[in-house]
Amino acid sequence: MPTRILIVDDHKSAMRGIRSLLEANPEWEVCGEAVNGQEALARANELHPDVIVLDLAMPVMNGLRAAQEITKVLPTVAIVLYTLYSSTQVELEAKKHGIRKVVEKTHSSDLVSTIQELVDKRIPRADATPQAVEIPLAAVASSASQTAVTSLSAQAIAAAPDSGLPHVFLEQQARTSVKGHG
Repeated sequence: MPTRILIVDDHKSAMRGIRSLLEANPEWEVCGEAVNGQEALARANELHPDVIVLDLAMPVMNGLRAAQEITKVLPTVAIVLYTLYSSTQVELEAKKHGIRKVVEKTHSSDLVSTIQELVDKRIPRADATPQAVEIPLAAVASSASQTAVTSLSAQAIAAAPDSGLPHVFLEQQARTSVKGHG
């Protein structure tokens, strides 16, 4: 089943360029288009895409606000902000609004690799090495702490594929939690 992608941009020429770029991948399908944030929200609700490529500066509702609204109803959809206005501040705001990645429109090849990265994280390939969180139980002194670590390990492993967090970070969280119980 192909990865379904919704394109949101208020410039028709930009939308055509994005569409042709994405349709070059036979594993991807552009399932719809929208020209502003409000329309993006409606189309996302209707189409349930796997990925949304979203412009920042649009009429009616900008990309940040659209991402925030979309994330409320479709929290697992991967949103990529594809914009001319990339900066550290834009990236920080994007993360706050549920956007996974920011890509500059001047780097179209980065859009392709970013979408592939998000798809690979969401749907592990059959040939991918299974990911696991390893937490050394021998380092834990009390049985109460061992229970906390074991249960946190199960939670971390269950959340890892969708969390987007590096496993080292999850492992550090688990170790920090153990210190609090010891």
